Amino acid sequence: MKSLLINLTKNAPLKRLALFLFSVMFSALLLMEIRDFVRTKKLLNGIVTKIIAQPNTQGEMGLVKNTLATVRTLSKPRTDFFQGELQYSDDYLEAFFSGSGACGMYTLFTCRLLTELGYDCRVVQQRVDSTWGGHITLEVDLNRFNKSQPARWMLVDPLFNHMFLDTQQRELSADAVKEHWPKTMGQAPDEYDISQLPADYDIKYNYQQGFRYTNWDKLGPLSRGIYHLGKFCQLPMDTFSFRAVFIRQHFWNIAIYGFGLLVTLFVALRARRKK
Repeated sequence: MKSLLINLTKNAPLKRLALFLFSVMFSALLLMEIRDFVRTKKLLNGIVTKIIAQPNTQGEMGLVKNTLATVRTLSKPRTDFFQGELQYSDDYLEAFFSGSGACGMYTLFTCRLLTELGYDCRVVQQRVDSTWGGHITLEVDLNRFNKSQPARWMLVDPLFNHMFLDTQQRELSADAVKEHWPKTMGQAPDEYDISQLPADYDIKYNYQQGFRYTNWDKLGPLSRGIYHLGKFCQLPMDTFSFRAVFIRQHFWNIAIYGFGLLVTLFVALRARRKK
């Protein structure tokens, strides 16, 4: 491999061929991603427009509520809504609309819709029966237009079409739900009312075994190293949600392929000038 790379850099015709092939590859990938980006954006814009048009007397909380209700509505006639065309390259979109996705796909689809509406979100991975990722939910910051104020994180469960509120109907974060989950049926003023849970809710999803926003063990030493580097730089690594930040899959792919194409063209231009 090393000798091949040395020959490639020294052999001008091979170098030009390699640069040409790389430029063709990145161009093709970029065009496909742009096509899928436009296609996906059109679909999501149609759904978001319908959410905004729904009656709402509760402000930001009402908009989130309407989003959850829309996700639940779309989850029933999914293949009909998708008109039999299930070839979207976004994994969570295809899994949700084809009916093959469970709680994670409900959450990621809801996260994408709320992101399109301008909300900051965090994907929540629960630990259930000692297994991480046993249930996936979402936190959404209700301070959509007022980022100078403290965040108002509200925990929602898209699979069950549920918002977690205290007995005064105020938003609860995942930390607050874990802290205030009632040990008895008595209701303290700042406690979560367990009677609000949907009839089909699995009570083991009670956040008592812990939760996280990113699996920093996924790539072994690499991801753990990134985590510790971020902590050293005093970044909020414990509340950083990788999947929520990179929820716009095609946007990031376009950025990556576009960067690759620019680098290839830059190298080709420098090689041409040196001739």
